[in-house]
Amino acid sequence: MSKDKEKTVDIGLDIRKLDVEVLEKVLSEAERSIRKYLAKNIGMEYLSDTTIILKAEIINNKVVFTIDTHFSAPKVLNLDYEKILDEAIERTFKIIERRLKSLGGEDKK
Repeated sequence: MSKDKEKTVDIGLDIRKLDVEVLEKVLSEAERSIRKYLAKNIGMEYLSDTTIILKAEIINNKVVFTIDTHFSAPKVLNLDYEKILDEAIERTFKIIERRLKSLGGEDKK
């Protein structure tokens, strides 16, 4: 199962507040979130060849996060792997967004 997803959300963040250390922390937290979600919904004993690549790039004064995730799991589990992966990625984008908002983006009310 493989998924590459990019999402654009303007949270009004001044990108000057972001440095490499902050982006590394956000990406590390995002990766942990995906791994935890996959383990919970599929089971660590069934996951293999798991690869998670997260990128943060500044393009036209915006930070673009890309999540590329691949894993193998047996088909006999009768799970909707694509749905599980979509949910893991969507949750991860929400975590990234919340984390960045806490750094000085727009206030969510």
